[in-house]
Amino acid sequence: MDNNLIETKINEIINKMTLEQKVGQTIVFCFSGSFLNKLVYRQILDFNCAGLRIHQNPIPVTIHGAVRPAPYILPEQYAAVLNELQDIALSRNPEIPLHFVLDQEGDTSSNYHMGGVQIFPSQTGIVASGKPEFARKIAYAAGKQLRALGVTWIHSPVLDVNSNYGNPEIQERSFGDDAAVCSQYAKEYLQGFKDANIITASKHFPGRGDSCADAHNEMTSLNIPKEVLLSRDLKPYIDNLENIPSIMIAHSAYPALDPSNLPATISKTILTDFLRGELGFKGVITTDNMEMEGIVKLYPIPQACVKAIGAGVDIVLMKCEDEKVCEQTFNGIVQAVKNGEIPLERIEEANRRVLRLKMQYSIFDHPKVDAEKAACPIQDKEIIELKETAIRNGIQVLRNENNLLPLKKDSKIIVIEQSFYKLDQQHTDDFYNGAGKLMTEILKFSRNLTHVLIELRPEEKDIEKIKAKLSDNYDVVVLSSWSRRSTWSFEPIIKMIRDKNLPLVNLINSCYPHAVKTSSDAIVLSFQPRGFGAKALAELLFGITKAAGKWPLKKSFEEMIQI
Repeated sequence: MDNNLIETKINEIINKMTLEQKVGQTIVFCFSGSFLNKLVYRQILDFNCAGLRIHQNPIPVTIHGAVRPAPYILPEQYAAVLNELQDIALSRNPEIPLHFVLDQEGDTSSNYHMGGVQIFPSQTGIVASGKPEFARKIAYAAGKQLRALGVTWIHSPVLDVNSNYGNPEIQERSFGDDAAVCSQYAKEYLQGFKDANIITASKHFPGRGDSCADAHNEMTSLNIPKEVLLSRDLKPYIDNLENIPSIMIAHSAYPALDPSNLPATISKTILTDFLRGELGFKGVITTDNMEMEGIVKLYPIPQACVKAIGAGVDIVLMKCEDEKVCEQTFNGIVQAVKNGEIPLERIEEANRRVLRLKMQYSIFDHPKVDAEKAACPIQDKEIIELKETAIRNGIQVLRNENNLLPLKKDSKIIVIEQSFYKLDQQHTDDFYNGAGKLMTEILKFSRNLTHVLIELRPEEKDIEKIKAKLSDNYDVVVLSSWSRRSTWSFEPIIKMIRDKNLPLVNLINSCYPHAVKTSSDAIVLSFQPRGFGAKALAELLFGITKAAGKWPLKKSFEEMIQI
């Protein structure tokens, strides 16, 4: 669709819309699980939402008095569900298709994870596994899988430069601690998703890499000089601004950009004067989740959404499935327009940007997908091979004292392995990524082992379980200490093992201090240890393959363990 035709069609749609419809097109609500419910009908038909942030963490369903999760769903079935939601949206007048959006950052941050979808390493893992051009291939492969399902927008890439090594939120979700590297990889990653016809939302503007807190839990004020923001945190944005279709805003304050210390989400100075005016960004601006503590501790959700749109946001993200809150937010924005707090022109400006992107990325032309073919990219041999190469190429042996590795096949081993099942209640314990996958792969090389399954973040019961299994007659302990958006240290567990004088191989998925500062004899780093990642780790542990990864950060491993 050429630009003149796009602008004509946008004008026709906006002229047909009521105020309530225009307001709805500034909101993205949430749909989780696999069952359509009353709320999602209201979100689409009564509140006229622009899109849905989708999750597979299932909605509890009451069946015969018992609460059970929504059923496991295959790609073809999930695509059919999204098609059904799209049919509901297309029954509206005017017909405006939904966009479906999610997080699919790699490693432990993946909203779509069922049906054997190929999950790639984290962004730092991509840096560890190949050159910038490799990032384009990975983004294209990830995007191709998502587009076949009906997903059209992604809340990626993470463009934060992780300069604070104690950052509990960003870490390996970013391309690392070097602004130039982040910018180079961002360029290729953005192009890969564009080639797959996926709209990207670069985040978290103007940068959360230097934060010492998680915006999911609190609002932080980042007192970074403007010249540092421009040369470091904003470099990935500035270098790639022409190729960024949308930007997600951080729930953080930046006094150097706005002395009032308002969070960027509701700062007209940052959004309109700086991002639009000084930097010249013309794409869509979206908030992060408006339910995050970084914003709700300051304002009620409806009020915060009004302030965000007034400041220059085009879409407010409401990962909310509380019908009352959804209704209050929608009505609050409508009332703010009626009473003049938000000019109607501001709403229509936002509508134009969002509609324009949807047309440019063919969402109007092809709102639905062929559900029967939804799994085809997931089963594509080239995509599978690319994932395996990316995982293998990122694995590194950071320490190997006394040549503990490779393990001998007749060694008596205790494998202490974490389960990802409770990971944000979103990861299914399935054949592809289920609990015990590492043990299954190690069994191919040695059956002389004991297995202890623990939670991703161990609880007291897990500590007791480990204590009960530990004894002096093991030749080696293999311990996973994988993390997700956490700086929690496994060192207490490691010390308990070392007190038994047992040789210890520690498997980690982060290159930051909380993970690498360990007294283990051997440290193996993998940026995607689930599924095929477990197979790749087992093969490395027993010497079948060699470590091929490169250290991805500007600060070395030796420097990192001294922090």
